[in-house]
Amino acid sequence: MRPPDGQVSPLTHEAAIGSWHATPKQPQTRMQLRPSRLHISHHHGDLEKLPNFHDVSPNLRHELLLAKIDQCNVIFDFSSADSDTRSKEIKRLTLRELCDYVANNPNVITKPVYPRVIGMFARNIFRPVPPSTNPQCAPSYPDVDEPTVDAGWPHIEIAYELFLTVMHNEDFNPNFAKEFINHSFVLQLLELFHLEDPRERDISKLTLHCIYCNFIHLRPFIRQSINHTFYRFIYESASFNGVADVNIKPLIHVDR
Repeated sequence: MRPPDGQVSPLTHEAAIGSWHATPKQPQTRMQLRPSRLHISHHHGDLEKLPNFHDVSPNLRHELLLAKIDQCNVIFDFSSADSDTRSKEIKRLTLRELCDYVANNPNVITKPVYPRVIGMFARNIFRPVPPSTNPQCAPSYPDVDEPTVDAGWPHIEIAYELFLTVMHNEDFNPNFAKEFINHSFVLQLLELFHLEDPRERDISKLTLHCIYCNFIHLRPFIRQSINHTFYRFIYESASFNGVADVNIKPLIHVDR
């Protein structure tokens, strides 16, 4: 969305996604995969690949967009690499197709899209944070132990990218999204800063920054919540994996 005159512009879509992929990732010798995860969709059956956007007439593409978003609500069990392999790949390709379609086509972010795409993002991303594999490890040195990563990362990563792509679309209207991107949404996003996987902490930080840029009414709450997170780390917790990632300085810069 283009900001009003005088308002700091959020990162462009290309800059946001590019900065995520270009961010130097800390070298890791090994990563522990953990099964994914809370609300696995039981009895979902095999996913069927929906038509490509260019294979249907323009008047049907909006309906197809909503159908593809809904299809990505299916959450798979990644504890077994051999289960639902075809359906998992269909979902991965559908998420990637949605990213490309939203990024390259105007007038696709209509009002009915907001609850569907934000709800799908929340279903794929928000989940309980597992206990740390090394709770005594100093949070500033995440490479001293093997981080636990979500085995569902192939879907999670693209769900983040789709959410960022939607928010950087020139048709994105925060007024239509603010009902769904609210205090509860922000708190669930901040919980993900506790994850051990530095890749997800990086992209969740970028997501929080994008929300801060787009939703002026949420800025005081975000700053307050970040401060509360620091207080929890100082007074209640022996460790916090994302303490270095919860940095309020870039957000203060946006307010200037």
